[in-house]
This record gives sequence, C-alpha cells and structure tokens, in this order.
Amino acid sequence: MPLWISRLISPESHAYGKLLSNLTAQIDELLEDPSKLENTEHEIIYHHLLTSKEGRELPSRQSLVDEASVMVAAGSDTIGNTCTIGSFHVLSNPEIHSKLFEELRSVWPHGDLDVKFEMLEKLPYLTAVIKESLRLSHGVVNPLPRVVPSTTVIADEVIPAHAVVSMGATFMHLNAQIFKDPLEFRPERWLNDEKVPGMDEYLVPFSKGPRSCIGIKYVFIVIGMIDASKLNLLS
Repeated sequence: MPLWISRLISPESHAYGKLLSNLTAQIDELLEDPSKLENTEHEIIYHHLLTSKEGRELPSRQSLVDEASVMVAAGSDTIGNTCTIGSFHVLSNPEIHSKLFEELRSVWPHGDLDVKFEMLEKLPYLTAVIKESLRLSHGVVNPLPRVVPSTTVIADEVIPAHAVVSMGATFMHLNAQIFKDPLEFRPERWLNDEKVPGMDEYLVPFSKGPRSCIGIKYVFIVIGMIDASKLNLLS
C-alpha cells in the first residue's frame, strides 16, 4: 500500500509503512555496496545475512526486509513496551517499589558498580515483576493462526481437520479463572505463597510450542538488566 494512502487511512499504519520504507532503503544501500558494513560500530544482523557461507544462498531482498522488520518489532518494540508498562506499575505502587528496591540492594549495594544478570536472575521478586510486566504487555497481541492437523475438540467444540484456529494472548492473560483480578499488577501472584499450580503454562507472550519465540531467554536478560538499572538510577 502506498504510504500516502496509509496516512489517510490510519496514522498508526503509516508509521509502520514508514519504518518498512526506511529499512528497505537501508538494505538497498548495503546490497549496492556491502563494504559499508565495515563502517558499523559493531557486528549487526546484516553481517550474518549478507555473508555467503558454503552451500547457502544469500537471502532475497524481500527476505532481508522481513528479517529486519521482525528484529525491530520483536527485538526492540515489544521489550520497550514491556519495560514501560512494568515501570509505570512499579513506580505507581510504593509497596512494590520498596520490595523490588530492597531485593536489588541485597545483591547490588553499590549502584555505581556493574551487576551481572547471573545475580539478577536469582532474585524471585524481580523475576515476578518481569513476568507480571510480560502478562500485562502481552507481547504480540494479534491472534496467531494455527492449522488443526486432525479433528479435535477445543473448548468443547469439535474442530475439523485442516481448520484454522487462533487466539490472542490477551484472552489468556486476562482470564480471571487463571489470574485472579487479572487487571491488577501484582507480582506476588508469581511467588510461592500465591502462585497457582501450572500458572506459568498460561503466560504466553512468546506463544507456545515449536513456533514459540526463540528470544525468550534474551528478553528476560534484557528486561531484567533494564529494570534493575533504571530503578537503581531513579532511587
């Protein structure tokens, strides 16, 4: 769709179209002169995608655009959204803020020194804050379609083979039968005293199964480091 049409229909979709346009221009520039990769400050994804390996063809121009857009959306935008929602709730609730700050201080008493994620990942309350932030930010909110391989029953409904079904993560994350008071930001729900058995199975911001997001560990590392550093600076 031309950008001028998307601007008329929806400013939001126009912004995404503009992003794709900028990424495409960047890729065209690198395809025309791959030596420009030598001028980057550090290794980026194009170093891998545009480097020919034995027995592997280079991705097409469209494939490069698709990979770039996924990296921006899944690797940056979703993380930023999760951190924003988590920060809002932590800073809006003095009790949550105090608990998280005291836990961070137990392993990071001197804020001017670096802290490693290996230390942060062992903190139960920080992990609970990250999970609750993921639950209320949802990750990808649009339904992800799946083809039913054989006739099966879903929610008491018989679904024929080869039918396409889908469900957005919001329906799971805001289900009051799984998460009590689902609109409330409460990290304690993920701790032993309140945790419902099997609740982790219903946290699906990364989807589930063989098509789930491979960046789940990366996201926990990045959000953990950002949340800890940000709270340390603000406090």
